[in-house]
Order: sequence, then C-alpha cells, then structure tokens
Amino acid sequence: RQMFAAAEGELLTHGVYRFVRNPMAGGLFVMLLAECLMFESVAIFLWLGIASAGGIAWVLYVKERLLVKKFRSAFLDYANFTPRFFPRFF
Repeated sequence: RQMFAAAEGELLTHGVYRFVRNPMAGGLFVMLLAECLMFESVAIFLWLGIASAGGIAWVLYVKERLLVKKFRSAFLDYANFTPRFFPRFF
C-alpha cells in the first residue's frame, strides 16, 4: 500500500502531487470561485482576489524558494514537469 506522505526531508512527488505542486491553493481558488458564482457575491469575489494574490505571492516568493534551497535540482526537475496550481488535462 502506498502512503501519501514523504519521510522527513524528502520531496513529496506522488499521490495528488504527481498532478499539481500546490493542490490546496488550486482547490481553495476553485472553491471560492464556486461560492462567488453560487451566491452572486461581490464580497466573495473580492476575497477570491485577495486570497489568490496572497497565495500566489507566498508560493512564488517563499515556498518555492525554500524548496529550491532544500532540494535543488530534484525540485527544479519536478517543477519543470508539474504545474503549479491546476493540473493539465490535455
């Protein structure tokens, strides 16, 4: 049985991470967009914009820089083939 956690200090590239590097961020975006459309809410739309901008900035300027420092070429190879937020369907 395959576990969906990496050992401490290992780069996690299996499970959902085979398809996308930041599944929670992409999922949050889709959830907020769905709420915005369902409730026809300008407030949720604004929250979607703020949360998306903050999440993208954090991933680009904090998380990925730390991963490059820690895993170097292993992360860069993984990043070259795996989309950041949304899986490729085609």
